[in-house]
Amino acid sequence: MVYSGGTGANQGLKANRDLIGKKAKPKFSYASKNDAIKTFPKKATKEQLDNITETIRLQKKRENLRIFLSLIGAIILIVVLSQLIDFRYF
Repeated sequence: MVYSGGTGANQGLKANRDLIGKKAKPKFSYASKNDAIKTFPKKATKEQLDNITETIRLQKKRENLRIFLSLIGAIILIVVLSQLIDFRYF
Protein backbone atom coordinates (compact mmCIF):
# COMPACT_ATOMS: atom_id res chain seq x y z
CA MET A 1 0.00 0.00 0.00
CA VAL A 2 1.41 3.38 -0.99
CA TYR A 3 0.98 6.34 1.38
CA SER A 4 1.26 9.86 0.13
CA GLY A 5 2.59 12.85 2.05
CA GLY A 6 -0.93 14.09 2.65
CA THR A 7 -1.77 11.04 4.74
CA GLY A 8 1.06 11.77 7.15
CA ALA A 9 -0.06 15.37 7.46
CA ASN A 10 -3.62 14.29 8.22
CA GLN A 11 -2.41 11.93 10.93
CA GLY A 12 -0.34 14.73 12.47
CA LEU A 13 -3.29 17.12 12.47
CA LYS A 14 -5.50 14.48 14.08
CA ALA A 15 -2.90 13.88 16.79
CA ASN A 16 -2.68 17.61 17.47
CA ARG A 17 -6.45 17.87 17.76
CA ASP A 18 -6.42 15.08 20.31
CA LEU A 19 -3.86 16.99 22.39
CA ILE A 20 -5.96 20.17 22.57
CA GLY A 21 -8.37 18.65 25.07
CA LYS A 22 -5.53 17.53 27.30
CA LYS A 23 -3.99 21.00 27.42
CA ALA A 24 -7.19 22.55 28.70
CA LYS A 25 -7.22 20.41 31.86
CA PRO A 26 -5.95 22.13 34.99
CA LYS A 27 -2.61 20.86 36.18
CA PHE A 28 -1.96 19.59 39.68
CA SER A 29 -0.22 22.09 41.92
CA TYR A 30 1.59 21.52 45.20
CA ALA A 31 0.83 25.07 46.33
CA SER A 32 -2.28 25.26 48.43
CA LYS A 33 -4.91 27.89 47.91
CA ASN A 34 -4.46 29.06 51.50
CA ASP A 35 -0.87 30.25 51.00
CA ALA A 36 -0.37 33.78 52.20
CA ILE A 37 0.19 36.18 49.35
CA LYS A 38 2.60 38.99 50.10
CA THR A 39 1.16 42.37 49.35
CA PHE A 40 3.20 45.48 48.78
CA PRO A 41 2.09 49.07 49.00
CA LYS A 42 1.12 50.39 45.62
CA LYS A 43 3.16 53.58 45.89
CA ALA A 44 6.51 54.28 47.47
CA THR A 45 6.89 57.18 49.84
CA LYS A 46 9.05 60.19 49.01
CA GLU A 47 11.67 59.06 51.54
CA GLN A 48 11.88 55.59 49.98
CA LEU A 49 12.29 57.05 46.50
CA ASP A 50 15.01 59.43 47.73
CA ASN A 51 16.79 56.53 49.44
CA ILE A 52 16.68 54.41 46.26
CA THR A 53 17.88 57.34 44.13
CA GLU A 54 20.80 58.01 46.49
CA THR A 55 21.77 54.32 46.55
CA ILE A 56 21.77 54.09 42.76
CA ARG A 57 23.78 57.31 42.48
CA LEU A 58 26.43 56.03 44.89
CA GLN A 59 26.65 52.68 43.06
CA LYS A 60 27.18 54.44 39.72
CA LYS A 61 29.79 56.71 41.28
CA ARG A 62 31.70 53.70 42.67
CA GLU A 63 31.50 51.89 39.34
CA ASN A 64 32.75 54.93 37.41
CA LEU A 65 35.62 55.35 39.88
CA ARG A 66 36.58 51.69 39.50
CA ILE A 67 36.56 51.97 35.69
CA PHE A 68 38.60 55.21 35.83
CA LEU A 69 41.22 53.70 38.15
CA SER A 70 41.46 50.57 35.98
CA LEU A 71 42.01 52.72 32.90
CA ILE A 72 44.70 54.80 34.63
CA GLY A 73 46.40 51.60 35.83
CA ALA A 74 46.38 50.16 32.31
CA ILE A 75 47.88 53.36 30.87
CA ILE A 76 50.62 53.40 33.52
CA LEU A 77 51.37 49.73 32.83
CA ILE A 78 51.67 50.39 29.10
CA VAL A 79 53.99 53.36 29.68
CA VAL A 80 56.22 51.38 32.06
CA LEU A 81 56.40 48.40 29.71
CA SER A 82 57.16 50.64 26.76
CA GLN A 83 60.08 52.17 28.69
CA LEU A 84 61.44 48.73 29.57
CA ILE A 85 61.38 47.46 25.98
CA ASP A 86 64.10 48.71 23.70
CA PHE A 87 62.36 49.45 20.40
CA ARG A 88 65.59 50.02 18.46
CA TYR A 89 65.73 46.33 17.56
CA PHE A 90 62.24 46.18 16.02
